[in-house]
Amino acid sequence: LPIWSPQTSGTLSQLDGLVYGNGRYVAIGEAGTILTSTNGTFWAPASTNYDYTGTDLYAVGYGNGLFVAVGEDGWIAVSRDGSAWAWSTSTTVNTLRGIAYSNGAFAAVGDSGTLMLSVAPKLGPVTLLANRSVQISVAGGPGQQIQIQASTDLLNWLVVTTVKLDLNGAGQFTDAATPHRFFRAITQ
Repeated sequence: LPIWSPQTSGTLSQLDGLVYGNGRYVAIGEAGTILTSTNGTFWAPASTNYDYTGTDLYAVGYGNGLFVAVGEDGWIAVSRDGSAWAWSTSTTVNTLRGIAYSNGAFAAVGDSGTLMLSVAPKLGPVTLLANRSVQISVAGGPGQQIQIQASTDLLNWLVVTTVKLDLNGAGQFTDAATPHRFFRAITQ
């Protein structure tokens, strides 16, 4: 059996969740506390784009290059590196208390039987129209707002439009600036 030794987190806040991914530990807890460590010994506070002091976080998961923390009043925070965090859109006000990743999606559970599933947006099929523009279908979660970006070199991306998916999780957009552009869909 392993021998456990106490470490100093640098916070007095209660810590409720811990995950390891992408070479980094992430701990989350009360009052929006998010800490990161590459070795489990030295911990530093993460940065966020929102003052969530007072919003407790209860669970954190990692999958497909993304950290996701969930908590009070349906709050969801996301990060690619575990250090810089942003808030993600949630369609519930119920407190979320657990999260897991499998088969390309995160699932979160919480109060009052809440069960939420993240759905990554997908593009296609592509239809070439008579005027040489293209119509591209978008699929994702019902009611999701999807930002469509385009690039000619896969390095520099520009926002083309935003598509609000219908109740079946479907939408589409038309682009006349083709040919030879690449597209990607980003959940807002």
